[in-house]
Amino acid sequence: MPKKEPPQDGSRLDRIERALEHLLESQAKQETRLDRFERALEHLLESQARQETRLDRFERRHEAYERRQEAYERRQEAFQQDLQQLLKAQIVLTDAQRKMAEQLGRLGDQLLELTEAQLRTDGRLNTLIQVVDGIVRNWGGPHRGK
Repeated sequence: MPKKEPPQDGSRLDRIERALEHLLESQAKQETRLDRFERALEHLLESQARQETRLDRFERRHEAYERRQEAYERRQEAFQQDLQQLLKAQIVLTDAQRKMAEQLGRLGDQLLELTEAQLRTDGRLNTLIQVVDGIVRNWGGPHRGK
């Protein structure tokens, strides 16, 4: 409502009228403040709802992360156990290889001894063959015709 210029005479009616106009203007300002407050409150509630939605998503992601972390820790523990078994198996295998290498060394030595013994036997056998061959060829040489 537009403001009226107060009349010069200042009658009581004019003063009441001015007071009413002032009250109406004040009430309009209050309604405007209330509207702003309501809009701000709506904005805050909407913002809070968005934040709660984000928080819910974050909590779901965090729970999924924790489940993955627990699964990773279980796999890591199983891996450590497998690694310990592998290390034990490696120690056993290394010990078996060492023993086998020792046995192969002894077997090689025995094979060399056997080879040398066979060479000696071959030499003796050749000598025996020559002796027997000589005996057979000379068997009955001068006595042959008699």
